Amino acid sequence: MLMTGLPHRNQQFFSDHYLDVTLPGHPDWRALIEQARPVYALLKGIYSAQYGSGTHLMVQRTDMSNRRRVTSRQEHAQAE
Repeated sequence: MLMTGLPHRNQQFFSDHYLDVTLPGHPDWRALIEQARPVYALLKGIYSAQYGSGTHLMVQRTDMSNRRRVTSRQEHAQAE
């Protein structure tokens, strides 16, 4: 089960190759995926009930983060 193409939010703690190829190929990892499925489904249901699909929240958070970065750069430029 290769997960290539999906973003990894791990601040490069693990290499993409390890996350995409090595880890999914490990038998213990595959066993844990099966154990995690019902928990993931439960958490996904709770999240959806609380926030909806979540896609709009991700976009909103990204937009806010980008605005903060731009504002911070503008403030820094004005202080110089």
